[in-house]
Amino acid sequence: MVCPQPIMMGASQPDWRTRKVAIVIPFRNQVSYLIRTLESVAATQTGAFDVHVILIDNASDEALDTGLVEAMGLRYTLIRNRRNRAVSQPWNLGLRLGFYEHAAEAVCLLNSDVVLGEGWVEHCVSALDRGAYCSFPFCYTEGGEVTPDFYERARQASQGRFHQAYFNVLLRRQHAPGEDYYADPHFDLTCDPVDMHESDGFNGYCFWLSRQCIEDLGYIDQNMAICYSDTDYRNRLLTSGHAPICVHSCLSHHFLSRTLRSFMKTYRGKRRLARDKEHFQRKWPSDYDRAWRIHCIGELARDRHATA
Repeated sequence: MVCPQPIMMGASQPDWRTRKVAIVIPFRNQVSYLIRTLESVAATQTGAFDVHVILIDNASDEALDTGLVEAMGLRYTLIRNRRNRAVSQPWNLGLRLGFYEHAAEAVCLLNSDVVLGEGWVEHCVSALDRGAYCSFPFCYTEGGEVTPDFYERARQASQGRFHQAYFNVLLRRQHAPGEDYYADPHFDLTCDPVDMHESDGFNGYCFWLSRQCIEDLGYIDQNMAICYSDTDYRNRLLTSGHAPICVHSCLSHHFLSRTLRSFMKTYRGKRRLARDKEHFQRKWPSDYDRAWRIHCIGELARDRHATA
């Protein structure tokens, strides 16, 4: 893919002793959500990590005020695509730039409508340090606005105070077969949380990958431009013996693909979604591999799933 010359901006140069990581965020319009995402990234930075954000603008009609990004103190690269390249292609571009241009130790693929809590970089990278190929923060709330107690619970979780962080919390369970993904969430408290554990579920709106993962498993399958490529990658991780790791010591809030909904309701979006699904189902013919399984605290998540 040929892209325009990236616009390089950022704050002061990092200390050489910090560890380099990159965060890749494709976006198209819905800039207000993107700003909230970037604010949460900026608010959770620490001196231990040199964070470089790679913003990939998919031909937005709304202009991103780069002055706001500058004011946050984020180091970033902005790439503007002349047409909408969806999700998978920008993800792969960001992975290449992160690992080979910015020499990052780990790269996070992040949606533009996510709010991250304290410690999310440290704890997710720690999971990769322990040998995981892929890690992701636990989704505490999703769909609506950020709950008033989100930041306090995220702070407690980051400190390992799980009983306080998860006290009286009802956690989302899997949708039943045939239920609408975007319907009101269902909840079910299953068991006490732990720091991190393997999961056959997946939170595709925010996940970290190690360099070793990319070298062994390869990049995102661009034949699925918008949807299913994350579930496909989950299957590839499971097949390789490197299940995704859910990290409960960092919390996130997802606005539930608000930034994609308008496109997915269009004729073009519906056609693209149908092609993505067709390719995914040809690639993974078994019902189990096709199952969409969101992470659920507990070790029996594979017994509760909905078919995609």
